[in-house]
Amino acid sequence: MSRIVMILLLSCAAVLAQSNRGGITGTVFDSSGAAVPGATVTVTNTGTNSELKLKTSQSGAYTAQSLDPVLYRVAVEAGGFKTSVMDNVKVDTATVTTVNVTLVPGQVNTRRVSSTLRHLAWEFSDFLPLSFGRLAPAC
Repeated sequence: MSRIVMILLLSCAAVLAQSNRGGITGTVFDSSGAAVPGATVTVTNTGTNSELKLKTSQSGAYTAQSLDPVLYRVAVEAGGFKTSVMDNVKVDTATVTTVNVTLVPGQVNTRRVSSTLRHLAWEFSDFLPLSFGRLAPAC
């Protein structure tokens, strides 16, 4: 009797250990074939637009685990390279899809932000009367 209970418990554990999730893995290279460490990999679920951001390892490798079995967009960015985007990356149930990326050298996208500081001139007469040690604007 105890053997039957043990077999049932082990069977239940095996069923619970199975998952319908998958993953995406790959390596990021430059055009000479060298690994690109520290690249940002963004994995986006195209149905929900939820994002997972990863950094590549010293060997240029990345892994996104426990992904729903749907379509994804994989975007890779690194300094000095053009952004590379792969659409319609399919993740199947209990499988890992390999997406290796070769980045092409390119102009770094920079954004210029400028701001204008407006000089404000105040005169003492603008703050009359004084109220509890604070300046109050004149009405």
